[in-house]
Amino acid sequence: MGASSIQQLLEQTADRRSSYGGGSAAALSCALAAALVEKLAGSHAARFDTPVGDPARRRGARLGRRTGSAASARKLRACCARLVESDAKAFARVVRAGARQDRSAIRRALRVATDIPCQVGECAQQVLSIARRIRAWVSPNYRVDLRCAEALARAAKQSAQALVAANRVWAKQIAARR
Repeated sequence: MGASSIQQLLEQTADRRSSYGGGSAAALSCALAAALVEKLAGSHAARFDTPVGDPARRRGARLGRRTGSAASARKLRACCARLVESDAKAFARVVRAGARQDRSAIRRALRVATDIPCQVGECAQQVLSIARRIRAWVSPNYRVDLRCAEALARAAKQSAQALVAANRVWAKQIAARR
């Protein structure tokens, strides 16, 4: 993603008519957190790579854990990157159903729009778990990046929880209008 793509996403998010909102921002925050964790888990792995027969071969087990952590973070990053778009599309469906004043369609769209931040929250929790797992492996010089990743993941999780709560209230209000 080049600077123009980042700028384009920011412009879309800032546009009042756009369906990019809090859910997309939460998913992007989680994707960024996962990317940092992936980088940190994978970048220092070579230092533990030891040849067969080396008395320090037990370090190879640490390498395997690091490689697994990086791979897990990569999957979470990819998932959250997809959720940025998915959330915008889901919210657009809610808005369209609201414009038609179709309560049934609004409820269905809200279910999907609620499921996406639930997924973001779960991903954020997994990113935080991986960050805790790799903390001891990360060089002290790079732990600030790990703290940034943790802050982004916590923000994504808190944002997702707020969105889920708001969508549930909205759904209850629609149900009460029957």
